Order: sequence, then structure tokens, then C-alpha cells
Amino acid sequence: MIAYALVGAAWIAFSDQVAARLAPSQNALAIISTLKGWAFVVVTTALLAGLLHGLDAERGRRARELETQIAERGRAEAHLARLNRVLRTLSLANQELVRAPEEGALLRAFCSIIVEQGARRVPGHLGGLPRR
Repeated sequence: MIAYALVGAAWIAFSDQVAARLAPSQNALAIISTLKGWAFVVVTTALLAGLLHGLDAERGRRARELETQIAERGRAEAHLARLNRVLRTLSLANQELVRAPEEGALLRAFCSIIVEQGARRVPGHLGGLPRR
């Protein structure tokens, strides 16, 4: 902003001096002053448009980068949830392995743990295990 103010002040000061020297009459000075004012508006508008375009492009790049990071985080969280479910399933299965009195009870417990904790379906040939 300071640079804009300094350039604007310099433009006004120096262009007024040049206009005063070039103008043969007061009418000509008024026309030159009007034209230099319009030139200042056009040039600063073009510079501002270029700056805004660059800022908009940067904002778009950052938004895409943020969307990518959010998607990666979602995938990482889903993967972590799956790993936690597997770890919980394995932990409970290990506990049953130590506690089960016999093989049939162990298999039923494994199936129950896999279905309830591991979010898996019991294979058809295991679902009908005979109880002892």
C-alpha cells in the first residue's frame, strides 16, 4: 500500500510539472490533466486486476491442496479404524485362546469375535458347528 501511495504521489507531482510545461494554454492543460488522470486510472486498474488474478490463482491452488489433504486424512483415518478393528479382534481372539476349555468352544468364540468385532460374516460351513 505504501508503494502504491508513493507511486501515485510521484505520478501526480511529476505529471503535473510535465503537463504545465507542455500545455500552451489553460484549456490544453485541463485536457492534458484529464487525460493523465484517465491514464492513471487505466494503469492502476490493470495492475490491480493482475494482482487480483494472481491472488485468486493462489487461493485456488491452496484450496485444491487443502482438499487433497482432507481426502488423504480421511483415507488415513479409515485405514487406522480398520487396523484398530483388526487389533481389537486379534486381542480378543488371543484372550479366548487362553480361556477356551475345548476346541469347539474356541471355534465358536473365534466366529463370534470375528463377526462382532471384526465386522465379518461367518463362513457357512462354520456357522453350524455342533456345540459340545
